[in-house]
Amino acid sequence: MRFWVISPNVRNEGSGAWIDAIRKNHCVYMGYGPDETHAARGRDFHHEVKRGDVVLIARGENKSKELYFAGIVDSDVKAVTPEKDGVPDHAYARKLKGMIGQDALAGLGLDFEGAAFGGARRIPSIYELHPSKNPKDQKIASKLKTVVEEAVKMNEENARMKALVTLLGNNYNLILTGAPGTGKTYRARQLAQKLIFGDDWEPKDENNFEESEREKFDKQFGFVQFHPSYDYTDFVEGLRPKQPDANGNIGFELTDGTFKKFCGAARKECKYKDNGKYDETSEKFVFVIDEINRGEISKIFGELFFSIDPGYRGVAGKVLTQYANMRAGSDDEKKFYVPENVYIIGTMNDIDRSVESFDFAMRRRFVWEEITAAESAENMGLDDKVKQTMTDLNKAISKIDGLNLSYHIGGAYFLKLKKYDGDFNALWQYHIKPLLREYLRGMPDAEAKLDELKGAYDGAHS
Repeated sequence: MRFWVISPNVRNEGSGAWIDAIRKNHCVYMGYGPDETHAARGRDFHHEVKRGDVVLIARGENKSKELYFAGIVDSDVKAVTPEKDGVPDHAYARKLKGMIGQDALAGLGLDFEGAAFGGARRIPSIYELHPSKNPKDQKIASKLKTVVEEAVKMNEENARMKALVTLLGNNYNLILTGAPGTGKTYRARQLAQKLIFGDDWEPKDENNFEESEREKFDKQFGFVQFHPSYDYTDFVEGLRPKQPDANGNIGFELTDGTFKKFCGAARKECKYKDNGKYDETSEKFVFVIDEINRGEISKIFGELFFSIDPGYRGVAGKVLTQYANMRAGSDDEKKFYVPENVYIIGTMNDIDRSVESFDFAMRRRFVWEEITAAESAENMGLDDKVKQTMTDLNKAISKIDGLNLSYHIGGAYFLKLKKYDGDFNALWQYHIKPLLREYLRGMPDAEAKLDELKGAYDGAHS
């Protein structure tokens, strides 16, 4: 990785037009061709700058100390024109990723004048920093590397979240799968925030919600965790005991279950256009089913298999529930449906279940997305040493016959290191080793395999 400073107004155009092009296209521009040798302008931009290098885009007037953007080079050189690319003049471009703007750069307090350009009035069109030779350059490079890499991670996370929101929005029903500890439930709640608060919302710790945000989220978010004793009466409707009357007698009454109550609240916010079509501006309601495969799905959902189908959302999916005969009104009035503004997210992993299989009829009603252990490590901000330990262990797990990526150890396990002041041995002893013993139960040479896994676990941090 090398570090470069480039001035955007390389053809003596007004800098504002170039800055607008940079902001819009996420590119760094150079007006000189590959054969230019004067001040290394074209030569360095075309031949020396590489993918992965960090670029700092600054104003040509050095003494003003104006810094515009920084980012990581993410493409080869491409010729651009005003007609096709919206730039002020013909030039050459390299795409940037992890691009940050003036406000973020101002907060870094970079002493680039003294480090890179001394007392010169103008900076060259392109200039390389030399961290190994110049202490001030080293400070600049260190700060830039950290901030642009964080920006890259944030951009990748935003892109991933946007893709999941689109997937859920288009399909209504989503199941997040993954190995233990990959943060599936956490991700589901983040997705719920995005749907409820809108595209511009940045998911945050729910403990930090403002009062109005908390009120909105509590109204439009539902959560249950399935388990073997959870059934239709809990989820849809059923007879429940009432408080004893004056004589101490206990009776029963028909009570809506968690999901049916949730859909009732959602229907009040579900809007329709004059032509009867669903209005996409309706408030979104998100229902999360944690550990969805630990319950007996067919018994819990019953006839709602039909109503949750993406093709039958709304009144088209009306059904008579099992207890409809106990309600007043006509058959049509008794029918229940799942409104179009309700979205369902389930979480599960194939190795932690309390029933034999996930109902195939239900499988086709959901779109599936895996959260891998490697992705969880990035999402949870694990440092390189911890990530390497996790990676080495998971590679060793996959080499054991009968185990695969479903048995990997997710990042949430390694967050527990904080409880043990970073002691990897304590984490192994109290959390990872017991889980791996369960994985290996009944296998030939289980202890020898456990020793192999311990060796892989120790290798990265020893």
